[in-house]
Amino acid sequence: MRRTMKAAVAALALTVAAPTGPAFGSGVSTGGTVRTVQEVTDPTFEIVPEVTTGTTDCVTGARDGRWSNWSSFTAPPGWRLIRDQISYTWRHQRGSENHYQVDWGDWIYPFPGAPDVSPKTIRVRVHARSSSGRCGGSGKSVLAVSGRLYAAMQDVPAPPPPA
Repeated sequence: MRRTMKAAVAALALTVAAPTGPAFGSGVSTGGTVRTVQEVTDPTFEIVPEVTTGTTDCVTGARDGRWSNWSSFTAPPGWRLIRDQISYTWRHQRGSENHYQVDWGDWIYPFPGAPDVSPKTIRVRVHARSSSGRCGGSGKSVLAVSGRLYAAMQDVPAPPPPA
């Protein structure tokens, strides 16, 4: 049985109007900030992992490299993420190396008979390395990861897709 878009929006309105319990508490981030679903008309999310290193040693030239903690977001019940609809925007890059790592989880079949699976959780962390050369400056990475949530008619667990 298919739900109309109007019915899906009405169901979301009820969910967003009463944000209680773990459905919204699961969008917790460590090492960054999280913005969860705020408006029914624009269900979006944003996580911002960041890390700062120390400076390069003036005597030995040893550089400092660090990974941030994982920042994560989990879509509330009835919603899912689409991997190729996620935006990655650097807000700050300093030092000789800046890169990020993405991990997906909580895979579901979003509707009955779905040929593909969708993730409900995204985890991201960033890496920075101090500048090269003796007495080089510190490194810093700040990445904004944002996207839109898409309605899912069901939250039936599924295995991850093949790599």
